[in-house]
Amino acid sequence: MSNTITHEEGNFSTIPNQLLNDSSVSLTAKGLYVFMRGKPPLWNFTIRSMAKQLKEGDTAIGSALNELKDSGWISYTKHSNGKGVYHLFWSANASTENPNQENPNQGNPMKGKPKRISKKEPIVKQIAKEPLSSKPDIAEKVIQYLNDKTGSKFRATPSHTKFIDARIAEGATPQDLIAVINRKCLEWLDDPKFAQYLRPSTLFNAEKFNTYVGQLDTPLPAKGPQKQGHPDIDFNSTGWLRS
Repeated sequence: MSNTITHEEGNFSTIPNQLLNDSSVSLTAKGLYVFMRGKPPLWNFTIRSMAKQLKEGDTAIGSALNELKDSGWISYTKHSNGKGVYHLFWSANASTENPNQENPNQGNPMKGKPKRISKKEPIVKQIAKEPLSSKPDIAEKVIQYLNDKTGSKFRATPSHTKFIDARIAEGATPQDLIAVINRKCLEWLDDPKFAQYLRPSTLFNAEKFNTYVGQLDTPLPAKGPQKQGHPDIDFNSTGWLRS
């Protein structure tokens, strides 16, 4: 199964001085960190695919990943479908210093020896459990991604973001939200009767979202004659109205 990565965004590929100057982390691990930092969020990869792009082999890359995990620079979460998510941090202490920190400390990395991540609660899961109000950029970016995919002009107003907030609070990841958008765009975007339902109140509806997530690994339905009706939409909901 392939993996994906997530990380705090920046318009450059760099390495924190704290990691660069940490004598306990090998140069191979530091180089791998920079290589992964330069990839876009949701980049799919395996250790073998990275080995084909780098001089190091599978064993060296696997050891470097474990070294970065043990020293607190990345975390790893494996999902029930076999896929995993690596999250890269700007600071090895990001999980313990300030769990509600909105933006990473990019300008002045903290000094000192990195702290180890607790293996009982992966950092990606901790982030997912935080109130979305502490990281409003997630809801805004999901709305913007939906607009980019559909050509819509939804705004990140409470009537829209409340659906995303609720799904995150229930344990959904940003990757889940993006995957549902991608899947439903493939199914509905070219169908005039269904394209109108590519909106926050439909995609992230409390009753429908988990169903959509469960469909992610299933084949797309065959294209057939257009059906009358709608995809089980709650017409009493007004949250979908564009602002």
